[in-house]
Amino acid sequence: MKIGFKIAEPEDKLFLARVCREANYHYSKKTPGVYERLAVKFEKEGLPEIYSIYLIQNHDENIGFLGFSGLNKKLIYLVGLYLLLDYQRQGYGGVILNNFLEELTASGYEEIILLAHKKAHWAITFYKNNRFELISSNFETIKNYAGGLMWDFALPAAVLMKRHI
Repeated sequence: MKIGFKIAEPEDKLFLARVCREANYHYSKKTPGVYERLAVKFEKEGLPEIYSIYLIQNHDENIGFLGFSGLNKKLIYLVGLYLLLDYQRQGYGGVILNNFLEELTASGYEEIILLAHKKAHWAITFYKNNRFELISSNFETIKNYAGGLMWDFALPAAVLMKRHI
C-alpha cells in the first residue's frame, strides 16, 4: 500500500462520478438517489466551488477521493472520504485518514470535523476507531458549530464528529 494524494482536476470528473455511483452500494437505502445525483452533478458541472477534492491514489492508481474545506486557519471540514468498492474494508481508510491528518498538521490545522449519516453505523464506528468523538446530532447545533461555520454544510440526518489533530 503506497497512498498519496493528487489535487483533482476538471478532467477527473468522470472518475469522481464513478466513485459516487459505487457509494450507492452502502447508502442507497439510507439516502436514495443522493449519490447518483452527485455523480451527475460531477459529470455536468465538474468540480465543486464550495470545497476542494483530492484524488486518493495507491501506487499512482486512483482508488477514491476526499473532499474538504478549510473553515478557518485551525479548523477543517472533511466533506467526504470515498473509496471504490474494491478498496473498502481492507485497511485503506485508516491509512488514508492518517496521511491526510499528517498533511493537515503540517499546514497548521488543529481540528478536523465531519458529518456522518445517523444511520451509517459503519462510518460512525470507523471514525470513532480513528479517535473522532461524537459532538451532536442536533441539526441546529451542527449549523451553528464554530460560530456558524457549518451553516452551508449541515444536514438534518447527520451527526457531527470531531478530532483534535
